[in-house]
Amino acid sequence: MTSDLQDLTVGDEVVVNRNLEHPVNMHFVDDAYGGGWVPKDGVEETIGTKTVTERRDIPAMGGPGGWRHRPARSLVRLGRGFWYDLSDGYQDGSKATVIETLGTLSV
Repeated sequence: MTSDLQDLTVGDEVVVNRNLEHPVNMHFVDDAYGGGWVPKDGVEETIGTKTVTERRDIPAMGGPGGWRHRPARSLVRLGRGFWYDLSDGYQDGSKATVIETLGTLSV
């Protein structure tokens, strides 16, 4: 999947899915066994198809002894305004949603 994501450009369409393991899509269930976090009922994984509106390639930055080190990253912005990291497809910062290319969908 990541090789397909690296090729995304402005105008390409992607599928946006909820990350069902993200805390926003989970709730705590208290039971006789101590409870735990479980997925919320009725949460649809697929949000829909969106278009890439912008791409940003951020170069690596190094400093003496690793100070202010930043690896190279590639991000895309979708019509809804969120940025997505092309190394893994997750929403930048929160990881609440994830993108995949239309070509990676299972039929």
